[in-house]
Amino acid sequence: MKQSIYRKQAEDLKEIFDRTMQETAPDRLVRDTVKPSSEGLYIKDNHYSLMPDQHVWVFGTGKASARMALALEEILGDQIKDGIVITPPSTTTATQRIQQFEGAHPIPDRTSESATYELLNLTKKIPKDDIVIYCLSGGTSALLCMPAKGLELEDLQQTHQLLIHSGADIKEINTVRKHISGIKGGQLLHHLKDTRLIDLVISDVPGDTLEDIGSGPTTPDSTTYQEAFQILKRYRLWEEIPHPVRTHIAKGMHHDIPETPKPHSDILVKHQSHIIGSARNAAETAARFCEEMGYHARVESEVFTGDVEEVSQHVTGQLINVLEEDDPVSKPAALIFYGESTVEVTGDGLGGRNQELALHAVRFLKDRHHISLMSAGTDGRDGPTDAAGALCNGQTFEKAQAESYDPDIFLKNNDSYHFFDAFDLLLKTGPTGNNVMDLVVGLVE
Repeated sequence: MKQSIYRKQAEDLKEIFDRTMQETAPDRLVRDTVKPSSEGLYIKDNHYSLMPDQHVWVFGTGKASARMALALEEILGDQIKDGIVITPPSTTTATQRIQQFEGAHPIPDRTSESATYELLNLTKKIPKDDIVIYCLSGGTSALLCMPAKGLELEDLQQTHQLLIHSGADIKEINTVRKHISGIKGGQLLHHLKDTRLIDLVISDVPGDTLEDIGSGPTTPDSTTYQEAFQILKRYRLWEEIPHPVRTHIAKGMHHDIPETPKPHSDILVKHQSHIIGSARNAAETAARFCEEMGYHARVESEVFTGDVEEVSQHVTGQLINVLEEDDPVSKPAALIFYGESTVEVTGDGLGGRNQELALHAVRFLKDRHHISLMSAGTDGRDGPTDAAGALCNGQTFEKAQAESYDPDIFLKNNDSYHFFDAFDLLLKTGPTGNNVMDLVVGLVE
């Protein structure tokens, strides 16, 4: 009986994820937001007029940018003059007017750098007061790459790699990224200041703060070189980063080089931003599908952040409360959580934060029958793996013991991928063309 319950829960979790990704797909969000008119276009309730000799230009960066660009072409047709989006491999779409370039993620490479210079060169051709729509989504921090003056690509690569493995959260990582870049932290605005700029944004950060999404290339930056220095010191990276990066940040702290553009700058006169997708939206969509499938659903009120083990303990604690006390919802129940945890990588195994969250849950859910959990990255890729995340249940620990698989050993080596692969519990979806942080769903029969 238990086996059939778990099998049904696993099937339900996969269906919930698939349906949620379809419902919140970037192209669908754009179609719901942008409408053509005889004299221009509508974005939500705002009308943007176009004279007969004016056009729309489309630029973008991120994991969702290619699908957003395709939807804009379908909606606006020949109103679009030209454009460029930079997207990860395997996410390109068949646009006709908007050029697409591939870049690398999560560490930028020469393709990211060369694509960025192509984008900047095209901005020079935009006539004054034409409309620019910028499609911004997660992944931009690696895909949009122009080292600050005096730095090389290799300096950025080494710094990015150290930050990703440090346990720093996304806001901290992006604070440093913005201050070693020549284009992030609002600096792209210098190239678009004579246009009517409209951002269409799919958020992948806690709080949906514009300046943190993709390191905010079109949003003025409230952070400073001093804060970037403090973050690097906090995570014991100051002596590890390349010497040119230390020199650059030191110059910034001593005001020998300009800060990133700050809020309330007059550079924002013709600029509006619209967040059209977020993790909260995806979580609420998942809850609706859970209800349709017969579960009593509840979405956690706050986005989760912080250490992956602590997040996993919080999530599983909520599920156990439902199992034992029907709190905060009655069984059968579905609890939905969203956010982004952090992992300090000390081992040499393979995995990502979602698989690691699920592996911690294997321990916390030991012998808690009738509970299943899924943790998945909405982009379809968890860390440097081909999995979006993993599933587990109250019997996974028992099965692992029977096969002499110790979850603690795999956790110590950051090797969650090979643990779940051994039990066919990896969630493999391929790239979704979306990116709104992580989705965790727990089911209690």
